[in-house]
Amino acid sequence: MFITERANAQRTAVPLDYPPPAAVYNCAGYNPVFPTVAPSSILGEIELDGNGTYSSKSYGEGEYLFEPETSRVRFISGQLSSWVGVWEIRGGDVRIRFPQTPDTPIKPDTSVNDTVCYPEKAKRRAGLTRRQIQKLADRVRKMSGSDAARNLPNNVDLITVLCKDSSFKVDGRVLDANETAMLREELGCTNTPATERQEQTDIPRNATKPSSTAVVSNSTASASNDLLEKGADLFAGGDEPKAIEYFTQAINKNPQNVQAYVFRGAARSITNNYQGAIADYTKVLQIAQLSPEKQTLLHFYRGITYLALREYQKAASDFTQVIQLNSKLNSSYIRKVDFDNFVSDANNLFYIWTLVERNRPIDLIKQYNNLPFRTIFAIYAYAFRGSARSSLNNYQGALSDYTQAIKLDPTFFGAYVSRGSIQSVLNKPQKALADFNQAFRLAPKYSNAYQEQQAYLGRGNTRIVLKDLQGALADANQVIKLNTKYAPGYAFRGAVKRRLKDFQGAIADTNQAIKLNREYPMSYVTRGVSRARLKDFQGALSDLNQAIKLAPKLVNAYYYRGLVRSLQGDKQEAISDYERAVQISPELVKQLDQETFDNYILTARR
Repeated sequence: MFITERANAQRTAVPLDYPPPAAVYNCAGYNPVFPTVAPSSILGEIELDGNGTYSSKSYGEGEYLFEPETSRVRFISGQLSSWVGVWEIRGGDVRIRFPQTPDTPIKPDTSVNDTVCYPEKAKRRAGLTRRQIQKLADRVRKMSGSDAARNLPNNVDLITVLCKDSSFKVDGRVLDANETAMLREELGCTNTPATERQEQTDIPRNATKPSSTAVVSNSTASASNDLLEKGADLFAGGDEPKAIEYFTQAINKNPQNVQAYVFRGAARSITNNYQGAIADYTKVLQIAQLSPEKQTLLHFYRGITYLALREYQKAASDFTQVIQLNSKLNSSYIRKVDFDNFVSDANNLFYIWTLVERNRPIDLIKQYNNLPFRTIFAIYAYAFRGSARSSLNNYQGALSDYTQAIKLDPTFFGAYVSRGSIQSVLNKPQKALADFNQAFRLAPKYSNAYQEQQAYLGRGNTRIVLKDLQGALADANQVIKLNTKYAPGYAFRGAVKRRLKDFQGAIADTNQAIKLNREYPMSYVTRGVSRARLKDFQGALSDLNQAIKLAPKLVNAYYYRGLVRSLQGDKQEAISDYERAVQISPELVKQLDQETFDNYILTARR
């Protein structure tokens, strides 16, 4: 059945010559290798006043300019003045992105793949809310008395026709099961069982383990579900704090309301309350009888949240659960979703994941359109567990996990880059080089600019170990070509030039790196060593002192400071620095001894 009247006029796309709305924009970023979202530690929040002035908790105030011809928000004064964002509208959602592209090379947060800033009230789903459904029902009732309705066969009432129809369309879009059920309820369709909506859910609203003490009246359960529904609408609309209030009320009404815990956990995750999110996910796993598919998703959610908290052992444990559940999964699960027309289903656990990760799961499933569900989740469970194990210094375990991910998906660019990095740590430079080279054979189809940038850095470092300094320099040039505002790229090229004895070139590159990011310690190490080779010992000591201030456990800084002090005749302080370096990492000191300050004699040990 087609409903031709416009039911959602407020979602009309805003014209691109219209300035971005005044709002506080919350910025979040994507992990460079794996599809996880995390708060942007660099940008955080940016407030636009609608009149050309911005303010940031981290960077103070300044002015911005909206360029309608390019749809860009350009910060023209203040600390953000070198950054530019692209204003986007997708499905009615307004957002500012800091993409990694050749014409917008700014990378404000180098720990993520893309930084996306949403206004607090931004819409994040295409589905209709309960209020919009009510308005639609009112229109249908008005249409029932129209001339068109009176011309129906046998003079049948339009509402009766709608109630018999199993498929509704609004503006050419088929309503999803949840929207359809809400509309049927609003129209008073008597042939709609009370349980119809619940049967469409991914987790039954009150699915709990049998308990003699957990008795909830129908009225209390209904009240809890009403609060849950209001919270879900707020969550989908981008108001997570208010949504959390409703989810909490729903849980207070019915402590066994599984959906409310899942939604609240997801909303808490977005608002950086990771501990609260973990508590909610854990509660669901404790009280609900879940299918293997639902258990997989919840362990997956919780594992990602543990990664955000850097609780790597617990994250690894959750991803192990995902891997162990793999053989029990129904390969058709989630295949029932029409991703090209995917709209919100407030009771679908997979939909909640799309809210948390900005539709990234849909892109992920589309990417593997020929693979079963269990294979897709196995690929990413191994990759995530590899990341957690790497952070725990379990390099052999991480190596095994990345190898498994690659076995399941031979086109996994990020897994080759990560495995190459692990091979380097394990002192297997030839194997590391092979992984980086294989990653580049897959680029650019299976990568993005930031991932390629990290791959060039990894391969460049590997080439240094293999004494291929010209190859390392070529990789460094590629890093900078991909992003002319990336401080570590200049610092790395400076380090290569220092090894090539181009000390002036090394200082020029590290000057640029420090200009872009004063908090990157290796820039100061490279510049300090280069200054020392040009006999500017005071400048060298100043740089190395700053590196140690920024990174108190940076072996290179202690090692080279000891060497500079030795060359100045300050033997006792030189020995102290050398001993401190050995205390932190004797293995790295051995590697540095092989270079020995470009063949200077390590007099600090005498």
